[in-house]
Amino acid sequence: MTNAPLFSELSPCVIVGSSGRMGAWFTSLFEMCGVAVEGLDERTPYEEWVSKLTRAATVIVTVPIHVTCEVMSKVVPLLKPSALLTDLTSIKSPVLKIMKTHPGEVVGLHPMCAPNAQGLQGQTVVWCEGRSGQRTEVLRNILSHLGAEVVPLNDEKHDRLMSLVQIGNHFQSVVLAYVAQSLRITAKEALQVASPIYKIRMQLMGRILAQEPALYVDMFRENPGASEVLRLLEEGTATFKSLILSDDREAAVKFFRDVASSFGDYPKEALIESDALLEYVAHCAHKS
Repeated sequence: MTNAPLFSELSPCVIVGSSGRMGAWFTSLFEMCGVAVEGLDERTPYEEWVSKLTRAATVIVTVPIHVTCEVMSKVVPLLKPSALLTDLTSIKSPVLKIMKTHPGEVVGLHPMCAPNAQGLQGQTVVWCEGRSGQRTEVLRNILSHLGAEVVPLNDEKHDRLMSLVQIGNHFQSVVLAYVAQSLRITAKEALQVASPIYKIRMQLMGRILAQEPALYVDMFRENPGASEVLRLLEEGTATFKSLILSDDREAAVKFFRDVASSFGDYPKEALIESDALLEYVAHCAHKS
């Protein structure tokens, strides 16, 4: 790759959690950019951890959410002051607090996608900067070179947004599956009478259910805003439920209208954009 000499400044890069899907993915992406990558995981002898971390130019921590803070606390004391420290965790505030005890460059990353064959092309990577410098600029250049859209956020804003984007969204997929299970309605039966929009909803639900459950449970449990979002989900469900089951039809309509108006022009934009998606789904169904 022609840009390899520029990116080699991050070598050696040690990926803690290299045997996991995200760690293996970033290993291949960085190696394509000319970065020399070394891996560590829970099976690696401690002496090797010390050897690799003490001479690393860059360290990326990508381990399960519920052990990230614990692992980060063990990594930080072993780093040389000039090293760049980053992570790929979906929760930022508690992790970044520990990362900042490292005197060198620090940035928290959150790729908003699962590992895929297309790499980072067209994908969003959230960038929570802790302490910038020359290597963080090289890291940003790598992400841009790989086609990612880098979105800067502070850690608290990130976690607040993730409480909606991840918990509010994925939690409801699990609950919808629970409702189907309780009603003894199979996916096959539901899809027989599904409109294109419901097929998309079912596909998104199925996508979440196909993932590792522990990943999502930890995502829900570790986010600092989880309690508030789950409370609001319960509150909103109870309120709308009471209006639907009451004699006050207009109050239920008003609840719906008020929620829609809080999104400004986005519902109209989404209607236009989703029409194209629905046409594509209908076309695929017809061909099959």
